[in-house]
Amino acid sequence: METPREDECRFIESTLSRISTEVDALLAEKARLNRRLNTLRSRTSVLPPETLTAILEYACLGQHERSVLASVCSHWYQVVHNTPSLWTSVSLCYTHRNGADFLLYHHQKAKGVPLAVELRGLSPTDKRPAPTEFINPLCRTLLKDIAHDLRSLVFRDVYPTPSGISLRLTPAEILVSHSWKISHCGY
Repeated sequence: METPREDECRFIESTLSRISTEVDALLAEKARLNRRLNTLRSRTSVLPPETLTAILEYACLGQHERSVLASVCSHWYQVVHNTPSLWTSVSLCYTHRNGADFLLYHHQKAKGVPLAVELRGLSPTDKRPAPTEFINPLCRTLLKDIAHDLRSLVFRDVYPTPSGISLRLTPAEILVSHSWKISHCGY
């Protein structure tokens, strides 16, 4: 048999749990209403989606700009994340830890629109070795998973690293085997 004290503790815990659930629901509703109010107050909310898309395409010169534009309001976020042409330009360092996932995300968002990919290398003053555990998945993604949707592939500042690894890719390798060659340089 429970004591009145234990009974009261169980009642208070139950009440607190119910209140927490109600508070969470109210906060979610408040956030939804704030988003709607911001959309209604936005001067761009009267623009047809096609017009806003054209403006964002003009303004969206890179990944940073896309992130900034998507954070303006929920309406812009939706337009940015549902406009494939805003996701067709990708620039990343070839040693990016999640480079393959990053490329696949852009490929998915681009919805079949060809990608222009720029891979930046390490600067000549960077003394870190090129981590092949990041390079290999990135290259496999580029040349196997999304090769059919590449509009262009540009290498910028890909220098031999202190470990002697250099990336070399010929058009024939892309067309014939879709394989990536990592070769040791004799520099």
